[in-house]
Amino acid sequence: MSDQWREEPVFDHLLKEKNASRVLIASMWPTQSKEVSTYTTMTSELDVAIKALLGAGKHVTLLGDVPQFDFDPQTCKFERPLRQSIRCEMPKYEFIKKSRRYQEALDEVQLRNPQINLISLADFVCDDKTCSMVERDALLYRDNNHLNIPGSRYVGLKLVEKMLVFINKEVDSE
Repeated sequence: MSDQWREEPVFDHLLKEKNASRVLIASMWPTQSKEVSTYTTMTSELDVAIKALLGAGKHVTLLGDVPQFDFDPQTCKFERPLRQSIRCEMPKYEFIKKSRRYQEALDEVQLRNPQINLISLADFVCDDKTCSMVERDALLYRDNNHLNIPGSRYVGLKLVEKMLVFINKEVDSE
C-alpha cells in the first residue's frame, strides 16, 4: 500500500461522484500488510483514505478478508469422498494467527473512524472453532485463498444481509 491511491483517477472520481454514496474497501490484506513496513503505516494510509471518503459524504465499509488455507480445494473436491481423513477446514485459531497483523490495522482504523462499518468476510465461512471451504456440500474456494463462483455468491449474499442491517440502522437514526 502506498500513497499512489491519492493519484488514482478512480479514487478522485469516487470522491466527486454524487451517485456513489457507499464505498466498500476490500483487499487481500495479508499482501497489503507485507507491502508496508509496519501495520501503523497501513493503518495511517487507510485512515487518510477513509477520512477523505467520509469528508466527501460517503458511507464507508471496510471488509476483512476470507481465510487463506494451507491446502488446495481440489483435495477436498476429489480426494475427500475417497478418503474420509481429508478435511476441508482449518482451526479458526490458525486464521486468527495468520490475520492478526492486518486485523489489528483494520480494528485501529475503525477505532479512529467509528462511523465506518467493519465486516469480516471470514465470519461467513468460520464458526467459533473452524473455518471451512465447504458450505452445505458446496465447495466455496477455487484455490487456497480465492472464492469460486458459488463461494462468491454465498459470501455476497451474506454481505448483502449484513449491509442491509447497517443501512436500516442508519435510516432509523435519521
